[in-house]
Amino acid sequence: MMLPENAFSPDLPMVGPAFKAVRKNLQAILIAISACWLLVVGCHRAANYSPDFLPVYTGARCLLHGCNPYDTAQLDAQYFQGGGPAADRPRWNMGGETPVYPPSAFLVLSPLATLRLPVVLRLWAGLNGILLIACVVLIRAMVPPSSRWLVTILGSCYLLSMVSELLLELGNPGAFAISLLIIGTLLYLRGRYIPLATILLTLSLAVKPQIGFLIVLYLIFKRIYWRQAALAIAGAIVLFLVGGWILKSRPVSAQWPSDFRSNIAESEKPGQINDPRPPAKATVSTWSHATSIVSLDAPISVFTRDAKTYKLAGYVIFFAAMALWMTAAIQRDCGSAGDWLALAALSALTMLPLYHRNYDTGLLILALPAIPIIFRQRRLLGSLIIAVTLLHIYALPIQRRSFRALQILSNHPVTLFHHHITAQSILENKLLFLLSMRQMSLEILTLAACYLVAMFVIRVPAQDAPEQSTGKPLADAQSRSLIDIPA
Repeated sequence: MMLPENAFSPDLPMVGPAFKAVRKNLQAILIAISACWLLVVGCHRAANYSPDFLPVYTGARCLLHGCNPYDTAQLDAQYFQGGGPAADRPRWNMGGETPVYPPSAFLVLSPLATLRLPVVLRLWAGLNGILLIACVVLIRAMVPPSSRWLVTILGSCYLLSMVSELLLELGNPGAFAISLLIIGTLLYLRGRYIPLATILLTLSLAVKPQIGFLIVLYLIFKRIYWRQAALAIAGAIVLFLVGGWILKSRPVSAQWPSDFRSNIAESEKPGQINDPRPPAKATVSTWSHATSIVSLDAPISVFTRDAKTYKLAGYVIFFAAMALWMTAAIQRDCGSAGDWLALAALSALTMLPLYHRNYDTGLLILALPAIPIIFRQRRLLGSLIIAVTLLHIYALPIQRRSFRALQILSNHPVTLFHHHITAQSILENKLLFLLSMRQMSLEILTLAACYLVAMFVIRVPAQDAPEQSTGKPLADAQSRSLIDIPA
């Protein structure tokens, strides 16, 4: 039996339109698959396990019920009163559950503290997942069609990696603060819904000020709705003062500032969760200590164990990098493309000082629009940034494989070029330890350096600069296609 010539034609009913629809919306489908995977797996895992959220949840309950959010005994009581199971009772001062959040974070998240724990865990995971997905979708909408495939792929990789990083499962408030910061910044750049954007920035700064402070300062510096951005900082300060006043007015929590400082100091003691230094005697069983810390303290402390020394060295490097950033930012005023380059550099530089872990690096989603700009003009530099970004996205799975390799070496040493290689010999070599156990910090430092270089070498047309006289960037200038940048 002979088939008609058009039997396999894509123009057949059902087949043709369906194929065309899939091809046309392939990018959206890719993001949708990544988003669904993040929400389904993340929310399922978070149902009974969110250790990083528990200090904030119990602390917010303390704010509402009149106890001290920095006293672990009182937090325990609030945990059980909120419906927490005994099997999942927090291990305070371990696993990142040390109560070191500011009073403003408790005030912002206090509405969630009115809910029972099993319910609020799912709600918190779903809220953070939706906000992170919104960040990727909005970032993709900010770039021209010619650049969307690259941003779509990298954005989808970020969403998928958040499953392996257990971001929703851990429930860290960093995801919440970063999402609000990115969405608020994008709204400022587009000149849309400015009151809403100001509220989002205020809440982000109130929960984790060390993440978004430099980004908001940039908006003020570039006079992009700078009055509203300054109002966001003022609003966060007010929330901090109000939360602190509530705690101070109660005898049981009147000493909260000293308790707060004591908890921070306790978490940074040798061997504690926030101590960036490698163990005095590194072994396979202690290999993972501080591997998720991305600030400069982690790599510098490999060479010196004195806290004052490695903190000072970290600040020197950070301020030197910020001086370069300021020089590049002042020299150029080139509109939306210049904003993306500056924000990309700033999103990496923000991770260098103070205390940051891998979940804070979700801020690098804000750098995605800058990558096509750089790749179009400087292929080598752009390729390096893409490679390091992908390496950073999948850093934790790579670390887990490194751990398995070390475990194998600890039981079965190998001889290579007449050298007897063991797991212990790798861990005791500072350079090898740095490359294998502190690569996340090195990746952030490399990205910061690459984006700084890009700010000096990438040229963009002067006509792309938006009007700054009114303090409001022109919406059409900010949304102009990046493909107009000369190659």
